[in-house]
Amino acid sequence: MTLNDFSLSPQDVLYQIKLSGQIHSIVESVVSEKIIAQVATEMAIEIESEEIQQEADKIRLANQLYKPEQTWIWLERQGLVLDDLEYIARKTLVAKKLAQKLFSDQIKQFFIANQLNYHSAIIYEIVFDDPDLAMEIFYAISESEIEFARAAREYCQDQQMRRSGGYRGNFNRQQLKPEFASAIFAASPPQLLKPIVTSHGAHLIMVEEIIQPILDDGLENKILSDLFTIWLKQKLMEVDTIQMVKNL
Repeated sequence: MTLNDFSLSPQDVLYQIKLSGQIHSIVESVVSEKIIAQVATEMAIEIESEEIQQEADKIRLANQLYKPEQTWIWLERQGLVLDDLEYIARKTLVAKKLAQKLFSDQIKQFFIANQLNYHSAIIYEIVFDDPDLAMEIFYAISESEIEFARAAREYCQDQQMRRSGGYRGNFNRQQLKPEFASAIFAASPPQLLKPIVTSHGAHLIMVEEIIQPILDDGLENKILSDLFTIWLKQKLMEVDTIQMVKNL
């Protein structure tokens, strides 16, 4: 027998998915799609063929499929055909339109009530194995004996962070662990925080800037997505997905 003689059955694939621990998330994804489709039908959501084509084009661009032959190769590798691409585009559009219909008039109110969650902070970080060393460097930076960027070049273990002076990026509250978020968003930038000790080490964080949220198109889309996700999770709780997994 050669390697090419092997064949796969749907049962083989399903069993491997179960072993990987991903079966429940996949079942939830399938159920979510059915919930969206059912509610969209009840609310008379309609999709035009031109909209499907435009959304399919977006999917192709997102996957860097600029030529027809690239699209065919990509579909083949995924075990899909052109109809499947159109199906993906259609279900994406249905979800977007349903979210708009359900929550577009709630965005401003939600933003006002949850404004703090959409603040973001630009931070720099050095992680030390030794908390005492972290405290020593904290005082050295505070007393202008050494600049944070220089300390990062000396003590950051990650090469990219050494080169960038410890730059971590722009984070909102939801992207940070609570112990970090509470300290970072209580800062008065630019401010160096005392080391925060976790199981990963002592984190010396420089808060460069706290960015106030502006309700622009990008944030409106983010809030719409958040509202839709909350709604969908609530709907999922009404379904016994655990029993569905057991029945497979």
